[in-house]
Amino acid sequence: MDIGGCPMPRVAKTKSKAKQGDGKQASIWKQNLGNWYRGQIARWRRPLTITAFCLPVLGAVAGAGYWAVASGWAARTQNAVTHTVLNWTADMGFAVADVRVVGRSEVSSETILAILNVRPGDPILGFDPDEARSQLERLSWVGAVTVRRELPDLIQIRLVERTPAALWQRQGEISLIDADGNVLDTADVRDYRHLPLLAGTGAAKKTRDLFGVLASAPEIAERMVAAAWIADRRWDITLDNEVVVRLPEDDPAGALTRLMRVNNDHDLLTQDIVSIDLRVDDRLVVETPSAEVAEAINPQEGI
Repeated sequence: MDIGGCPMPRVAKTKSKAKQGDGKQASIWKQNLGNWYRGQIARWRRPLTITAFCLPVLGAVAGAGYWAVASGWAARTQNAVTHTVLNWTADMGFAVADVRVVGRSEVSSETILAILNVRPGDPILGFDPDEARSQLERLSWVGAVTVRRELPDLIQIRLVERTPAALWQRQGEISLIDADGNVLDTADVRDYRHLPLLAGTGAAKKTRDLFGVLASAPEIAERMVAAAWIADRRWDITLDNEVVVRLPEDDPAGALTRLMRVNNDHDLLTQDIVSIDLRVDDRLVVETPSAEVAEAINPQEGI
């Protein structure tokens, strides 16, 4: 084409080298991206496949374990195996042949055997001494107990029984107790009517303290038939001649010592009196059935 008689230069329809380079790099980048994506898929596909396979298997195993426990199958299987092993040990000579009890007086043999729950020929290794001791300690008469297996065939039991100390009256009922106030089961408390009768709220737990006080006056201790714990503070003692001795809250042992000193001088406890009040430190207050008896008694001279 001519413009003004001058020919125009021909322009070739070709891409520049720069644009060709950019296109090639873009193609390589896309290819690399595709390769990376496919690699990531391949990387995660294997673990996911394994997990997808393992989860049902683990679920089945867990379900079977839960069923074994919940249904009791596992426990029954364990018990069966244990029973088989214990029977085998019994056949080998480790079987109960004798139960020996030392120190038994009030606790019956039947009660002990029922707690032990063993028979001749039972596997001795299946007997639990600690469990038997725990059960025996719950008996009211048992103060202490040891239980031993002496292989191959002996069960040895040593009891220390509690000692009855008094009868305790509470809410219209009478119970047998030891010096620590423990109630002892008995068929008939009348078998122990030779023991002193204690009364009052909290009297049982003060029994040992009372006997400690009476140790300073053996004659009073021997003649005491009853004692009342008054206002959770002090004791009133009734003697076998129905004389009531009123002890103070503070230093009751000292008060009894004073009484015994006066009694040695005046033979006071054989007199016709109703009560002796020791709650005042420097005197004895003696109650008599009549004024005539009161005039004949002057215990203050020996205090």
